[in-house]
Formats: sequence, C-alpha cells, structure tokens
Amino acid sequence: MQFFIMLNKTGIYGEHMTSIMYFYYFCLVGCHSSRTRTMKYLIRAIKYFAYLIILILIMLGILIAIGYAEPDVNSLFRNGTQSVLMILVMLAFLAAIYPNFGFMKKDVIIPGEYGEIRDTVIKAMEERGYLLETEDGENLTFRRRDFVSKLTRMFEDRITLSRDISGFRMEGLRKDVVRMVYAIENKARNDI
Repeated sequence: MQFFIMLNKTGIYGEHMTSIMYFYYFCLVGCHSSRTRTMKYLIRAIKYFAYLIILILIMLGILIAIGYAEPDVNSLFRNGTQSVLMILVMLAFLAAIYPNFGFMKKDVIIPGEYGEIRDTVIKAMEERGYLLETEDGENLTFRRRDFVSKLTRMFEDRITLSRDISGFRMEGLRKDVVRMVYAIENKARNDI
C-alpha cells in the first residue's frame, strides 16, 4: 500500500491509473487473506488483461486488413491516444474483478467412502474431457485434455476436488464447475 501512496504523491501515474492500483490492492488484500490466493488472483487478473488486449488487437488488425479502418490511432479512435488509455483502464477494471466472478467453489454431494466413489469421479471427469493430473491422498486435480480448450480458458483449466464430509469440494472456472458437479452427481446416482 505504501508503494501506491508514494506513486500517487509523485504523480507518476494519472488519476485513472492510481484508482486502478487502489482497486487492485483492495481486491488482492481485502478479498483474500493468504498469499497463495493473492498470487493466484493476481496471475488470473493479469492473464485476463492480456487476453482482452490480444482480442482487441486482433479485431483492430482485421478491421485494418480489410480496409475498413486506417492504421492510425487518431483515425481508429475518436479521441486518439486518450481513448486508448480509457480503454486500457476499463480493461484493467474488468480484469481486476473477473477472478471473483469467473471462479468458484461448489460441493459435490456423493455418499460413500473414497475408495468406492473414486473411480466414478475419475470416469465422469474423463467423459467430459478431463485427465487426472495429480492425486494427493483423497484430493484430485484434473486438467483439460485438448490444447484448444486449454487455450480458450487461458490455461486456467484446472479443476481441484478436495475431499469433504459430503463428498468433494470442487474449485475451478465457474461454468466448468457447475457442469462437472452435475455430471459427477448424475453419474454417481446412475452407478448406484
């Protein structure tokens, strides 16, 4: 926090960048207590920021390639470089809040001992395109099988299953976790 206050006093960054730095600090320190969670959050935010910039650059490149726009910042954007800075600030804001909404933890309710349900869980995950990465005691970690799926998920395709009293606690991308919880519970019901 002292670093951000020093930057604000020296005026190295404008008002927009200083407010984004405070927001990042709040998200990193205020939302999560452990250092590993903070680093994971920061890495995910940076990945998402880079991903958004690449997508915008690809779209602008296509517009320039087909001759719809000129390769000049002042002709591409209404206010020139000032618009670029505003877009970067908006992308930084989106990237800062994305890990809070894009990732989740959810309980997978499966009755039975670990030895009884292990094969059911692994089979359900493999049917949906995941491979077992690690097995640490009763905790399982899975990754996507194909490269394209990994790329579209910015290589944040890991799903972690931690053993819980009711079954497992699943952590990963929100859409994948919701889909996989349903698949595993459904497979467990059908196997009974």
